[in-house]
Amino acid sequence: IDILNGVIINIGINFEIITEIGKDKTLILGECLQVLRDRYKIKTRFGESFYIGEIYQLLNDIDGVEDTVNVMITRKIGTNYSSSQFSIEENKIMSGRFIKVPQNIVLEIKELDDDITGVVK
Repeated sequence: IDILNGVIINIGINFEIITEIGKDKTLILGECLQVLRDRYKIKTRFGESFYIGEIYQLLNDIDGVEDTVNVMITRKIGTNYSSSQFSIEENKIMSGRFIKVPQNIVLEIKELDDDITGVVK
């Protein structure tokens, strides 16, 4: 059995959606944010890959969302976040649709209200 030191990497989600014509953009954006917050309040496990494609699917399944045009996963750094090193870009595979996470690392969205953001185009 290998015992590894665990490392937390704090991430954020930024997304852009297009809404259906005639729909309330503010209401739909709020629903998108809530769906993602509900999904990611469940913590991931060490070594669990992060599926960006799942975010596209969750957002596109929301009534009033015409399309999700962009999802960016960012490193959150600063006083309240982990200072451990991990490159999101270097660990993206399958055309950037998921992030491969080593066994000693866990990706965490620490502040759900602040670290998940979106805009309507």
